Amino acid sequence: MDDNEIRSMLVDIVEKGDFPSDTLEVFHLERIDNFFPSRPNKVRFWIERHPHLFGAPTRGLASSIFIPIRYCYELDLETKRVTLIKKEEDEPVINYFPLALEQVDSFFTNGDYELPDDIRAEESKERVRILAEREFYEFNFGYDDYDGDGRLPENFYEKILNEIKKQFIEHILFLWESKQWLEDI
Repeated sequence: MDDNEIRSMLVDIVEKGDFPSDTLEVFHLERIDNFFPSRPNKVRFWIERHPHLFGAPTRGLASSIFIPIRYCYELDLETKRVTLIKKEEDEPVINYFPLALEQVDSFFTNGDYELPDDIRAEESKERVRILAEREFYEFNFGYDDYDGDGRLPENFYEKILNEIKKQFIEHILFLWESKQWLEDI
């Protein structure tokens, strides 16, 4: 049986909901390039997943913070059943810049990116920076409840909050400067 026939069999299994992971989708199967015979009528393969550690949706995108997880499965070619053989986790991968941007976007929950009234009315860029920093410290960016299961680096919270603060203030300044520019037209 060749790789395409095996992959087709796996597609049927996933579509029927008989795969051991309910988060695996058909498009994940396209990435498998490591089918190898393990025993008579059985084939093993590895799938690497990168779920966002804080649960953000990432379909088709790289997660900003994830722990790579490799799963080894075995497919019985006769019974068409898949069994999880092994699961391995690697070290966390943290891309601070996009993670910070996700958090800055969460500040603007209404989606229209309106500035808070006190910042919108301000005329001094330095005063806007001060107000943005105050606003940053008043907003809960959601890390208080997450303990990381001991898997995150010791300095994670300090580094991410510094990056969020930087991105947040820059974003507020950009919106404020855009407002100023539009008023001058």
